[in-house]
Amino acid sequence: MEEQEDIAIPDGDYITLIQAAQLAGYSVPKGGSGNLRKAAQDGRLQTIRVTSRLRLTTRAWMAAYLASLEHSKGGRPRKKPEDTL
Repeated sequence: MEEQEDIAIPDGDYITLIQAAQLAGYSVPKGGSGNLRKAAQDGRLQTIRVTSRLRLTTRAWMAAYLASLEHSKGGRPRKKPEDTL
């Protein structure tokens, strides 16, 4: 059997993206942590990378990300009904 190497997690109040997704109320089995992983890759959620597959964030960074979602309109603007004619 192979021994697992010890992962050095930095000091602080870091949480995994799965824990962050659960705190935010995202459904984890349906890809909630995947949404956060994509946000981290896009630079919208601040994270640190511990290993190639493990990213950590903090509650403060998560709160800032969620606040930015509330202020953004999100998506492409829809056409008004009179513009379609």
